[in-house]
Amino acid sequence: YLGVASTGHQEGAGLLIEGPETRDIRIGNSTWGQPPALSPIYIFGGPFSNKYGVHIRGGARNITIGTRGGLPAEFEPRYRPFENTNDPFFPDHMVLFETSVKGNLGAGIFIDDTGGEIPDVGTRERGAPPVTPVNGIVIQNVGVGRSHSYDDFTDEIREEPQGNAVGILIQGDDAIGNRIGGSESDEGNQIVYSYEAGIRIENSAVDPAHANRIIGNRIENGFVASAEFESPLGDEPGGIGVHILNSSGHALGGEGAGEGNRITGNLTGVLVQDATGIAIVNNLIGSEDLGATKQDRAGEVAGVVLRDTTETVVGPKNRIVQNGFPGDFTAAAPLGGVYIQGGSKNTIAGNWIGTDSAEMALLGNVPMGVTIDNSSENLIGGAGFSNRNVIADSGEHGVLITGTLSMGNQLAENFIGVPSFAIGVPMPNSGDGVRIDSGASNNTIGGDLQRIAKGGDVGDM
Repeated sequence: YLGVASTGHQEGAGLLIEGPETRDIRIGNSTWGQPPALSPIYIFGGPFSNKYGVHIRGGARNITIGTRGGLPAEFEPRYRPFENTNDPFFPDHMVLFETSVKGNLGAGIFIDDTGGEIPDVGTRERGAPPVTPVNGIVIQNVGVGRSHSYDDFTDEIREEPQGNAVGILIQGDDAIGNRIGGSESDEGNQIVYSYEAGIRIENSAVDPAHANRIIGNRIENGFVASAEFESPLGDEPGGIGVHILNSSGHALGGEGAGEGNRITGNLTGVLVQDATGIAIVNNLIGSEDLGATKQDRAGEVAGVVLRDTTETVVGPKNRIVQNGFPGDFTAAAPLGGVYIQGGSKNTIAGNWIGTDSAEMALLGNVPMGVTIDNSSENLIGGAGFSNRNVIADSGEHGVLITGTLSMGNQLAENFIGVPSFAIGVPMPNSGDGVRIDSGASNNTIGGDLQRIAKGGDVGDM
């Protein structure tokens, strides 16, 4: 079960796969980056870092990184699968049983403008749905930012965290039809301790039918104790779970069983910036643990930030909870559950913001549940019960609409401070239910099921 360790290539990759004729490759049970035996002396950017752990480019296709399944059954106590007492990187008592990419300067895995291909299906009728790409890149059951090994001396499984600058980087318009994670329990990746972002998609405009699928992953702990990061509204934000930049058509999560991602313990859970047409569906962004410490929450700053973004949909079925609690890793002001700055025509619908899906727990965000800051024509809620947001237990206001550029926004069919189920518990926001201030104008509050409970009433309109 010991594969390959490739480390120290600071101007290149631990593994480079390139070329349109390069395909049908499987990568498993290997370490790309920091070797496990060096964990006690790990220094990010030190001599054992690669620029990229695995770099795929130039049209290479049908590549799978990682193997499904957990600890092999034959790893019983006192079992010694190999003897190699003179190897400085892999002592004879240590055996890898997974694929890991960690401690890399640029990205753990870089999908560089490559992915699936559109099959030739011949003549099709007008209006037929787009053809789904095939032979894309699959990343499954990989430790991105950490590895596990079995220590025969102690009979213990040892976890060794070493973050990458970016866990998984996807770039370019030809990066289509790839799968990051999976809906089965042994397909999801654990992406942890990333300095800049756990997953970053940048400069990638795709048809939504050809989008990469990011499903079933745990994207956690996007900060380190020694780092100080800017706000997600700044020039160089960091500690982000998922960062989608200058891109369109991509989806995070899915409505199917097992397709949601767990995005927790980052400074900012999701940042969508200068993008359009992004879908964020069925994810846990935060922590539903009532005893959660700040390291277990989605963000010291925010859950979801839409920055200069258009026509992006947050929902349905996201649980956006316990975000915006100040901590030790950034001086940035907390922004709360969902923060929309600039841009227009985004939709926040069908989410639980500040409570769980049973609407029985108080899991509020600080300071606001939803903020619209100088952004126009956004819809919070929508027609029908499935599009309602439950916005509860916020540290200040449930919804804040602020700034002279905040025009033409609408709130409809939301439950603000009250559950949407008859058996739910009261969960008022601490300040106003909805607050409109600082010159925001021509906004519409109302809908068939719009309910506002105080905390506060509609205030400062």
